[in-house]
Amino acid sequence: MDRLAPRLAAVSGALAAARAASSSTIKWKYRQVPPREAAVMLPLCRVHHDPADPLHVLFTVRSPKLRAHRGEVSFPGGMRDASDASLAAAAAREVHEELGVAVPHEVESEGDAPGLIGTLSALPDKSLTIAVHPVVGYLGDVDLATLPINPGEVGAVFSLPLAYLLDPSNMRKYAPPPAAGSAPGGRKLSLGRAVYWRVPDDTPVYLPGGRAIGKHEFLNSLHDSDEVLEAEDTDGLDVWYGGLLGLTAFITKEFVERVNKYSPAAAANSDADASSAR
Repeated sequence: MDRLAPRLAAVSGALAAARAASSSTIKWKYRQVPPREAAVMLPLCRVHHDPADPLHVLFTVRSPKLRAHRGEVSFPGGMRDASDASLAAAAAREVHEELGVAVPHEVESEGDAPGLIGTLSALPDKSLTIAVHPVVGYLGDVDLATLPINPGEVGAVFSLPLAYLLDPSNMRKYAPPPAAGSAPGGRKLSLGRAVYWRVPDDTPVYLPGGRAIGKHEFLNSLHDSDEVLEAEDTDGLDVWYGGLLGLTAFITKEFVERVNKYSPAAAANSDADASSAR
């Protein structure tokens, strides 16, 4: 059996246990009822550039060509189309459109085969008119250097080891100014303190076409085009959502907390990997 298969099974089991144990969810008061629906995928994958700990979470940086949220760290995703049979199908379609990777959304991942891993709680967008539904999927082997990124939607991709994200000491908190966490009309959207993960300095960032550059070189290019909204105590390329709602960070936070709570064995394995990988 592939050495990643037990870790993937542990993640899947943790998400299933968390869903079964959940007795209630936050009741969001949407401005539009029913809200429109969107789906994003938190993509796990086996990367080629980190053989010591290849199980990573893949992140995208939104293209500077987009009208909204340019240069922000995100997960692949978008609005559900009428042709999408399910929210999982919508997330899989967006992964294929943005990254060129086909994910079998009809089946759960078994062993180390690509497929669905589980689901997380829906969150509202900052306008309180869209319910964003996160799904967790496994993409299989991914070589970020040859990934057919769609430059119209994605400006770059990078990945972080699952071990790094599961280590609680790597999750940071930041209290945004009141205006940064408020919706029109003054409604507070921040779920307490904003959370984020610092991207290690040696993390390679891959541009459309496959060229890998350093984190700081990439940040400098974004600063030159005024595409990054920095907050105090961050360096721009964090798992952060522009200092507003923090959807990417909160999705990551829920995922990490569920895996750590319901799969101690997976967390222990990851902690051991992290000490050698970073």
